Amino acid sequence: MKTLLFLVVPVAVLLACMLVEQDQSETCRDDVQENQGDTITKRSIIKAVVPLQGALSFVSNTLSTVAQLVSTVLAGQAAEQRHQEVMDKLSQLTNKVDDISEEIRELGLMVQLQHWKELAAVLYADSVQKVRNMLDTLDTRLEITVNGTLLPEEVAQQWGSVVLQHDSEGMNQNLNNLHDMVMGTATVFETRSIVDLMDTLLETLNIPHSECLAKLKRFCEYIIDLQGHGYAAWFLALKQNDQMDQVDDVMRRANSKLREQISFMAPFLHEWPAGRYGLPKPTSGCPHEWEEGQYTYTGGSFNWQQNGQVHFNGSLSSSSLTQGYCIKLISSDSEGEWPPGDYCIVKKDPCPAGFNWGLIGFPGGYKTGFVPDGSTDSDSIEIEYCCRNDGDPSTPITLPLRHPFYLLRHGRGCQKVNGTVVHEEWVEYRGNGHRSTDGPYNEGGANSQRIYYCFYSVAETDIAATPISAAVPHTYMVLLIISCLTALWWL
Repeated sequence: MKTLLFLVVPVAVLLACMLVEQDQSETCRDDVQENQGDTITKRSIIKAVVPLQGALSFVSNTLSTVAQLVSTVLAGQAAEQRHQEVMDKLSQLTNKVDDISEEIRELGLMVQLQHWKELAAVLYADSVQKVRNMLDTLDTRLEITVNGTLLPEEVAQQWGSVVLQHDSEGMNQNLNNLHDMVMGTATVFETRSIVDLMDTLLETLNIPHSECLAKLKRFCEYIIDLQGHGYAAWFLALKQNDQMDQVDDVMRRANSKLREQISFMAPFLHEWPAGRYGLPKPTSGCPHEWEEGQYTYTGGSFNWQQNGQVHFNGSLSSSSLTQGYCIKLISSDSEGEWPPGDYCIVKKDPCPAGFNWGLIGFPGGYKTGFVPDGSTDSDSIEIEYCCRNDGDPSTPITLPLRHPFYLLRHGRGCQKVNGTVVHEEWVEYRGNGHRSTDGPYNEGGANSQRIYYCFYSVAETDIAATPISAAVPHTYMVLLIISCLTALWWL
């Protein structure tokens, strides 16, 4: 038994660290690590899951405690203390799941989901209800003893058999269902995550963005707490059915599945970094509470990649272009800084920390609404940028995923962003091609700008492309007129 104690307790103690690591090669003993000359602290490792750190820590501690209860034998006061700790943690999990479930019910989100995605809502509700039924039996009809067994024995055996079933009634399948719904791999959700769907529904409630974000966080906590409680029940069922050899495997599964989901959820709960700045506006619109504006270019000519689409808000032809921008004017103390990387944004007031200033001149035109810093007249539109090059673009950064968005390429390719699919798009602006020493990546010639836009979306979904008209370029029209006149001359 001493051997079992030394084997199990380290696994249980390390679970809390394993759940928050972004890579299995990292361990809790690593206070710092070296990465291409940069020192990365544990704080930066955990940063991606900060919005769910409380739920993560509590669930991991609960699973560790339950695993120790079913795997090791203590006596006397130590056994009583550990038993009370398990009961307190499970009671807190139960109360929290009940409270958040009631909040979700009062918001009417499940009713809206059923109207929108009926089959998806049924599958989600069915899996949640089956897990909660098993947990309800554990909470109301069974008693957990100081050594982890359950009483009364007959009810415990029946309950344990249901929990350990490998069909649609058992804990294994229903936890798998919840995992797939979160990760967007459940086919009934059409590759969309339940987190993404709930975020969309919350935005229809016409409540402040901060409140919307808080409610989405509570929903994510609910999903993690419910699954954590489910894994704890699984441990107890294994103990009841004398299948203790499977505890470590279930522990590793809990670690892998919960960590994966929390990493996926985190970008949905992030706010845009602090500061006043802008981004090109996609066809899907701007982030909530951002201002909007637009440039209309009336001079020059334009070109774009012919074998692909662009997705900025506006319209495009070879002789005309309108292009929208999203401008963030409100900043709060709760917002973090922009992460290191290799990318650009558009400037509005001083550049955020870590960025350098740049400027590009385009063909002339006029502006409406809120646009980036710069100048506008009929001869030239100048746009100011904020760019940084303090990280590898192939190393993903974390930004909010609630809507598709643009960054601008700065150097070695589009910056990778966690949880997104990125498409590189370019537009060439011909006419008035001046620029500063720094700025977005530019392949334009002496009097043109070819700017590369990086378009990010959560998945390969149908996102409207920019309308492209069949306007004929001015030079082509001149040649056509000359050809027609020549033909008439010879008649």
